[in-house]
Amino acid sequence: MPIANGSYVNSTHWTYTFLCSKCIQSDGTTFLATDAAPSLGWVLNPQAPAERTNSAASVSKHTSQGQAVFDLSKARSSQFDTWKSWAKPAVAKRFEA
Repeated sequence: MPIANGSYVNSTHWTYTFLCSKCIQSDGTTFLATDAAPSLGWVLNPQAPAERTNSAASVSKHTSQGQAVFDLSKARSSQFDTWKSWAKPAVAKRFEA
C-alpha cells in the first residue's frame, strides 16, 4: 500500500514509499528478510496488452530487462509502526489513453 507522505516527484528524481504486504515468502521465490542487498529483476514493455480490459490478453515480449540491487538497510526504521499507519490503499483510476 502506498504511503503518500513518503512519495513524491520533482524535476530530478522520484521517491515511492510503500508498505509491502506478503512480499517476502519462505518458499525460496523471493529474497530473504535478512538479505542486506538483494538483486531484483525488472522488465519493460512499452506496448499495451492486446485487450486492456482482459486479464487473459496476450502481451508482447519485453524490450528491456535488467537487475537492480537495493540497500535494504536504508529501508529499516525504528518508526515502522508510524509509517505503517500512514499506508492507505491506492485509489483505482481508469486508464486514459
